[in-house]
Amino acid sequence: MGQTGVGKSTFIECLAGEKGKSGSMGISKDQLEGFTQEISIYRVVKTKNFIGFPMYVIDTPGFSDRKISELKIVKMIQDWMRLHKRDNINRILYLDRITDIRMSGSKGRRLEMFKSLTGSRSAGLITFVTTMWNNLWKEDQIARADERFAQLKENHWKEFVDKGAAITKFQNTRESALQILDECMRSDSGSAFKFEFERLQLENHKPLRETPYGPIVYQNLIERIAGLQQKLRLLEDDFGSMDEEAKGNEQLMTVLLKEKDEAMRDLAMFEEELKEFDPQQTEEPPEGTTKITPGDQLLQSIEKSTERIKSLFHRRPKKEAQ
Repeated sequence: MGQTGVGKSTFIECLAGEKGKSGSMGISKDQLEGFTQEISIYRVVKTKNFIGFPMYVIDTPGFSDRKISELKIVKMIQDWMRLHKRDNINRILYLDRITDIRMSGSKGRRLEMFKSLTGSRSAGLITFVTTMWNNLWKEDQIARADERFAQLKENHWKEFVDKGAAITKFQNTRESALQILDECMRSDSGSAFKFEFERLQLENHKPLRETPYGPIVYQNLIERIAGLQQKLRLLEDDFGSMDEEAKGNEQLMTVLLKEKDEAMRDLAMFEEELKEFDPQQTEEPPEGTTKITPGDQLLQSIEKSTERIKSLFHRRPKKEAQ
């Protein structure tokens, strides 16, 4: 797991060796399965330290990916596990760029989401993998990265490290990928865990919105919906301000229509997730989040906005026949 662009797929490619070909200890030649085209599952072959059971590596979309929410990523993992009768996750590798100098607000929120997703009691089953070390050539760059590594261990990830989480360096080689996988599976090899919100739902019968993960998921969905509504309003404004010549530009209209269709599709998807998150449309949001318009009114607002956009696009003049 990790945000977009930290090197998750690169780790997989290095683990496979020789650009995906089978090796003596790598990943099998072909991708085992792409579940709904958004998470990819690989079977690892000929490994040493996994007590005789098959090992699967799940490559997830990045946190904060604009096309998919963190809630959907987790649900896809759960769906695959149910389909293949897998009860637990054994390890999580959380990848992070060592070249990021500061802990930005968005990065901090992603880390908080990860913490609420896994729970600190599962810390011993988590390995934080720092990436992009291969991009450092100068001594001062390496020195700053080492300082950053210590800072991550002593500050940002301290809560997990103190409870047994490992932190390591990925050197962008097959040997490094295999070593990381081998070491994380060797430690406490019989243990496994469920996501923290699953555990709370099972043990305490709590709905998702009342778990630590709930408020963060809720706020994340609201921010995504608000952003897409704003994008649709801007598209509507752009089209409304066009002159007739611009509206007759087929290439321009194709681009705008594509943007509109993508935004509407994403908006519908996130709105459906919001309804699944809170099917009863309760009055108050989870503690610590911003209250929004109840679901039915929000849907009506979206529908009115999109209908206005549809009517504007449909009124564009057709190109005259030659």
